[in-house]
Amino acid sequence: MRRTSCQETDLNEVSSRCGRTRRVLPGVHRYAARTLLVRGAPYSCLTSFTVESGHAADDIHAALDAGVRLLDTADAYCLNDSETGHNERLIAEALKTWKGDAGGVGVATKGGLVRPGGRWMPDGRAKHIRDACLASLRALDVPAIDLYQLHAVDPRVPLETSVRALAALQQEGRIRRIGLCR
Repeated sequence: MRRTSCQETDLNEVSSRCGRTRRVLPGVHRYAARTLLVRGAPYSCLTSFTVESGHAADDIHAALDAGVRLLDTADAYCLNDSETGHNERLIAEALKTWKGDAGGVGVATKGGLVRPGGRWMPDGRAKHIRDACLASLRALDVPAIDLYQLHAVDPRVPLETSVRALAALQQEGRIRRIGLCR
């Protein structure tokens, strides 16, 4: 991908446009607190769960105002399984309250990881992929997901099983594009 007219910035700079400083929780990888803002490039929402919910929308609005048109998230971007879908709900709320044209913003999300006790565990079973996608549709409050990705390959499940589950969801019209992450 050719990167012209781009500006590398950290999320603290985006947050400073909202008049506050981002706080990252202990245990969040340092790379997660940075993103590359390029017109048309994705905005990673991994760290949105680490700030107060009221400020996450400000960060997303600032990214959208800067020209970002793809928000990248996952159902597992939360502290543990009790909060599954947390970031997706934040994105849905931010898109509803943004003053721009939210119809021109794509959302990519992922399924296939679970967070028992805050750990990251792959779950590539077809039933889990389907249930996770349906939950993501509800959390994002959309009829179809622009890009739905298998978050991680589950070594206990043949990759073909996970991909067939994604293909079935696409055939049903629940996801527009399939992706594989990691």
